[in-house]
Amino acid sequence: REAAEALLFLRRLWTTLIEDLASPENELPQAQRADLISSGLWVMREADDIRLEKSTSFKDLIEVCAAISEGLK
Repeated sequence: REAAEALLFLRRLWTTLIEDLASPENELPQAQRADLISSGLWVMREADDIRLEKSTSFKDLIEVCAAISEGLK
């Protein structure tokens, strides 16, 4: 159940972030926004794969999200 809740939270978070990144009002450089959108779409696909039991490892998902978080500091 915790995993399902975490995956749902992750999907909601990235949906919100992607919507903001796609907005013309977002002041990040276009290339950075595009990279983050691509990363977010990958994260959402990985989360779906785990939810659908096509994958069982959170390792890559955690590493990518941690790298993105560190890079935005």
